[in-house]
Amino acid sequence: SLRVHPSFSKHVLKSPREVKNLQLDLVFSPHMYLGLGEAFSSLESLRLLGIFTTLERRHFDFLGKLKQLFLLNNSRLKTVADDVFWDLWKLEELEIKRSSLANLPNNIFETLKSMRKLTLIDNKLRKLGKEIFSRVPKLKILKIREKLSFDDQTVPYELQNLNIFDLSGSGVEQIPENFFTRMENLEIVDLSFNMLSALGQKLFEN
Repeated sequence: SLRVHPSFSKHVLKSPREVKNLQLDLVFSPHMYLGLGEAFSSLESLRLLGIFTTLERRHFDFLGKLKQLFLLNNSRLKTVADDVFWDLWKLEELEIKRSSLANLPNNIFETLKSMRKLTLIDNKLRKLGKEIFSRVPKLKILKIREKLSFDDQTVPYELQNLNIFDLSGSGVEQIPENFFTRMENLEIVDLSFNMLSALGQKLFEN
């Protein structure tokens, strides 16, 4: 494991490719980050805290072995490219927390065929497109804490293999009756600390 200081140089380590876990902190320049993927090509877990204003595919070049990615406290992060995660085909867990992202491209998770856990907390998201989860076949745990609104244009989501759906603390006022229609393997649902006044009789029919 390695936590990077702003004065760090990848050349300090004799064998950077042996590092499995890496954390880059707030004061670390995103320009310095470019190229680190090549040096740390064996990384399995990466935490990026407060670094980026935008994220592109090149930021994750040479990180094909990555299994966990945590994008935390990036309050200046406002945009992500639709192919930003395309090379992370082994990624199993993704967390995006406390950014300024207002939307996510519908195909942003398209190549994350191994992803089992996704966490979206305290960003600026208001809607998630209907197809956004349709190509994440192994997703088992989904935790969302955003001020989302749902309607017939955004649901039902394609989450056939999802086991745990945590939507607590999202300020949700209404859930369409077809919301869980395509979540046949759902075992646990957390709707606590929302603003729901009622649940439709057919909400859990399937």
